[in-house]
Amino acid sequence: MKKGPGPRPTSSFFTRTSNLFHPSDTCGRPTTNTMTDLDTIIARMYAGFCFEAGQRPDWKTQDEIFAPGARMVRVNDDGVFAFDLGSFRRDFDRMIDSGEMPSFWEGELWRETHLFGDVAHVLSAYEMRRSRGGEVLNRAVKSIQLFKQDGRWRVSAMIWRREGREVRIPEAVGH
Repeated sequence: MKKGPGPRPTSSFFTRTSNLFHPSDTCGRPTTNTMTDLDTIIARMYAGFCFEAGQRPDWKTQDEIFAPGARMVRVNDDGVFAFDLGSFRRDFDRMIDSGEMPSFWEGELWRETHLFGDVAHVLSAYEMRRSRGGEVLNRAVKSIQLFKQDGRWRVSAMIWRREGREVRIPEAVGH
């Protein structure tokens, strides 16, 4: 008997591709504290990593967004660096304390979201700056996996790749 891929789900699966954001619009603190909206979670995640000179990232928000045991992996031309939220925070704080990162801003450029019930995958391109109006330092893409439990979205894993010698980000998905 010949096996095929089977029927494709229609009502419970959809893909949303968006060129949602302009750099001046992101990293503003969302006005709602709801954990039920996926777009809000992604906006809060980005906003929580941003800080001005003399400040720190909003680690309390990150603790709310990232599930216990969440994995984070940074990939760049220098290698692959794996973290849990605690070790990522220590590394980030080390860069702040050493003066390597006196302030930080990241803003989303475009996003592609795939949902299947209570599971989501978000591919999100963004740029990094020292401050909101500063020069672009680098661009990267985050692959973010989320699940919805008890009515709220949580990040279970996130891996990101910075642009490098042979890796460039397209201007928008599908273009």
